[in-house]
Amino acid sequence: NNRGVTVHGTHNLQIQDVVLHDIHGHGFFMEDGVETGNTFLSNVAFGIHKVGRSDAVGDSMPDVNDPFIVDTHDFVGQNPLRFLSSSAYWVTNPDNTWIGNISAGVDGTGFWFILPEFAIGASASDPQYNNVNANETPLGLFTNNTAHSSQVGFNQDRGMDLESPVGASLLNNSFGRAYQPQDSNGQQVEPVYSNFTAHKTDIGVYHRARYGRFDQAAFADNFTSTFITFSQRITNSLYVGHSVGNADLSEVVTGQSLYDGPNFMDGTHFAGFNRGSSAHVFRNHGGALRNTHVYVSNTSYENDGTADQLSISERYGATYNASRDAFDFQAPTAIYDVDGTLTGHGGGSAGSVLLPDNNFITDSADVRPAGWDARISDDLYANFRLEFDGNNQGQLRLVAPDGDSDTESSDESHRTIIKANDEIYTISFPSGSSSYEDGFEILYRIQLGNTSPSSISESSIIRFEGIANAVQVLEFSNRYNGSDPTYTTQVASLAELQSAAGPAYWVDGNDLVVKFVTVTSEAYRYKFTPGTNTPIDPPPGNQVDVSASDDAYIQNTSTQDNTLLRIESASNRTRTSYLKFDVPDTPDKNITGATLQLTVNGDAGNNMRVRVYQGGSNNWTEDNLTTANAPSKATLLDDITGNFVIGQEYHFDVSAAVVAGQEVTFVIDSDG
Repeated sequence: NNRGVTVHGTHNLQIQDVVLHDIHGHGFFMEDGVETGNTFLSNVAFGIHKVGRSDAVGDSMPDVNDPFIVDTHDFVGQNPLRFLSSSAYWVTNPDNTWIGNISAGVDGTGFWFILPEFAIGASASDPQYNNVNANETPLGLFTNNTAHSSQVGFNQDRGMDLESPVGASLLNNSFGRAYQPQDSNGQQVEPVYSNFTAHKTDIGVYHRARYGRFDQAAFADNFTSTFITFSQRITNSLYVGHSVGNADLSEVVTGQSLYDGPNFMDGTHFAGFNRGSSAHVFRNHGGALRNTHVYVSNTSYENDGTADQLSISERYGATYNASRDAFDFQAPTAIYDVDGTLTGHGGGSAGSVLLPDNNFITDSADVRPAGWDARISDDLYANFRLEFDGNNQGQLRLVAPDGDSDTESSDESHRTIIKANDEIYTISFPSGSSSYEDGFEILYRIQLGNTSPSSISESSIIRFEGIANAVQVLEFSNRYNGSDPTYTTQVASLAELQSAAGPAYWVDGNDLVVKFVTVTSEAYRYKFTPGTNTPIDPPPGNQVDVSASDDAYIQNTSTQDNTLLRIESASNRTRTSYLKFDVPDTPDKNITGATLQLTVNGDAGNNMRVRVYQGGSNNWTEDNLTTANAPSKATLLDDITGNFVIGQEYHFDVSAAVVAGQEVTFVIDSDG
């Protein structure tokens, strides 16, 4: 037989106290993706055998002659590690209940959630199911279920083969987007999987979804206990490496896998990771995005040596190679210690970052505590990804500020993580100008839990050698449609670049030196486009350039702390901007004049009058500005009337307000 219990187009059924064994394919099976309201209570499935594989062919290749294959649901050409075609519980619609079920001894997966975006099978032609989308349907109840002795304990991802031949490439309509449940108003709903236990598996949980929560889970004796894709949360959970009485302590065990991310881990207890090279709390798997940072809080350790051997392994569980290539699919990622409980016993504190022991991404200031195979840093890290335009490919050589370098082989895409501390990295192109002359784009993104990107001030500076006569970097914007651009500012010196509040660049001979600030989402890219750059002459020796110490604007009654300033006067909205400068002392010299330089960034204005006032007080910061403490408009210093063009600079005479060694506030508004 190739199915144990099949629920086909059936609703509100209770399946209780059923025992299945020696099934080829799937045990408890939901057929068409429309079945809802059913309850699976206290069932057991064991001895579930894989299909589409054979001893003669092996697991790495499909055996399409297996007579147990059901063509409509058994896809045998996919990743054999995560998608081997058998399961104890095959789920095609999440709007059901699973309580107290057990999967034991399964060749493939214990609980496999594969959620189509439409009705399939016989139900596809039934009009009552025309609007069914299981991939957006909220989860019913999933609690107190257990999987052990299987390849994967819980899998939520692709796997059906609806139309293509057995063993062929998976079609797009079978691939499945990451699970994104929504309520009736289209708002996201977080699915919660509670009290799940997985032990003696290769992968305890593989969960590919945009969000989700595993609460009060327990894991033990798994090659990797949790393999989570994006922004899911793991809360109040137990990770055991080698359990007491484990028969084979040489078997490699790891806790949380570091994938695309960033994930959230809160209230985690680690135990049994005390066997040196065979036990690692974290496993660096690599991923397409390498988003930083995994966000960890309220961590605790068993008093068994686990805390003294904190480590991050390579993809296959080996001890991390400090000199390994850091600029590829297996690029490392960073773990943010929210409250110091993850790294405090090794010298870390709240805000420390835990990293693999890799020379390229760390420097001498990053500490490796005795007994650890990981390092602690005080720096935040950014996801850095460069992709050449067109069909171009090329090598990339990246030199870190401390001189460590990594040269990547020729490819169309290169990725790693870099420190966000304004030290200078250097990139060169060993393949020559043919790789970059059509342009390229860069993703630079820092994620820090739910922190708004606009409040993350950390940045990185990269010198691109020899490209200033070939490409320009004028903006970052949505890579798909070019919308919502943020324009870069050209500056005349490295000092100005370092002090710039937003994205900026400096032309230094034939080098293009760029300051990167975080974009708001992975859809945004810095655009390097064909063109030449004209250097700005540095200011004369008696000119001093000063950047604002605080900048914010108030929209109606709401304060916006942003790298951009906005001004507007309309019937439904007013925006007033505030700038504060700390004017340096000028010994033996008098200030003979002062100019406020503003550049139009993303919203042109016609027939407008822009006014600059001296503020009535300096008792505010960009963090505490409100309508209550906002400085008044004391004295009108200058104004300009006309059409304001994107990218053009405008200069306002503020000489009357500037005094050496004192702070000064400017209030900026408009009549349009």
